[in-house]
Amino acid sequence: VNIVDNYLEFQKGVDSEIDSYGYTFDNPLVIVNSYDMNPLSAMIVFQTADYVSPSIIVKGQNNDDIIYTYSKSKIHHLPIYCLYSDYDNDVIIKVGNTSKVINIKTDTVDVDNTKLLDLDNDNMVITNVDNHLVIVDRYKNIRGYFTKEFSGNPIYLKDGHFILSTYQTNNDGSYMGIVEVDLLGKVYNQFIVSNGYYGLSTYDDSKNMLYVLSDELLVIDVQSWSIIREYDIDSLNYKYLEYNKELDKVILGTDNEVIVVDTDGSRNTIDSYDFSNKKVILYCTSGGSSIDKTYNDLKNSYPDIDFIKDSRLYSNSDIDSFVNSVK
Repeated sequence: VNIVDNYLEFQKGVDSEIDSYGYTFDNPLVIVNSYDMNPLSAMIVFQTADYVSPSIIVKGQNNDDIIYTYSKSKIHHLPIYCLYSDYDNDVIIKVGNTSKVINIKTDTVDVDNTKLLDLDNDNMVITNVDNHLVIVDRYKNIRGYFTKEFSGNPIYLKDGHFILSTYQTNNDGSYMGIVEVDLLGKVYNQFIVSNGYYGLSTYDDSKNMLYVLSDELLVIDVQSWSIIREYDIDSLNYKYLEYNKELDKVILGTDNEVIVVDTDGSRNTIDSYDFSNKKVILYCTSGGSSIDKTYNDLKNSYPDIDFIKDSRLYSNSDIDSFVNSVK
């Protein structure tokens, strides 16, 4: 099963055909939308006689140039990101004290701009509009667009790549898996989640581990793209999954319940704590679902703990009153 269809095979063909031979700094090869994914990107290819570290300036329309520098090499495949839609983009290449301006004309990218009005961004943001990944600058200009459909917002990896959910779904509505991509749209890895993926994942950059919610909580080593740990979780309608770096724990949440999981796989539940001679006050912030079932389940499971069922909290004033009442 290939969750990105034949796209990986297509990309391998592109990589094998990109040849820097015969292209120089003065006469480079420029490929717009090199991987047929992001029409607001390009690749500049050339060779140099010596090992050099080129830099690139993508000229901005509002004195907001984008500058990045590449590692030393003699063979240069320079990815160019964040071009403007339907625009003659000026890109400056610099090698040492020598510079060259390359003009890159892009096609029009059609995005519903009304869906970007609520973005509150001072810099570039990557968001999802109608299942397409979109890069937006602070002036609401479109600076990147993935033509292939993906679901959800990206999870950023420490190497500059990011994780996306596939748009393909199983019969139960779960996603088939996840892919690792860069801003050119090049897919580096695909990971098929055998029992389905429910759109919740979180990343620990210190360990390069990805936590993915399936019918179990999966811990994936992003370096090898292998599952290194999996453990059972209750079949609840989880809406929240986050790795907390300060606590070094993974937090799963529903409207009315939170589960804290150690990164070694153990769960921090009620069994982990001593609640003798203490009152445990239950509350919820959900506007619809009741806390009654949670309260009854806990009372039945832990009859020796003094649970107190508090009211539902709707507003900040409710929260203030609740906090003052339990001081």
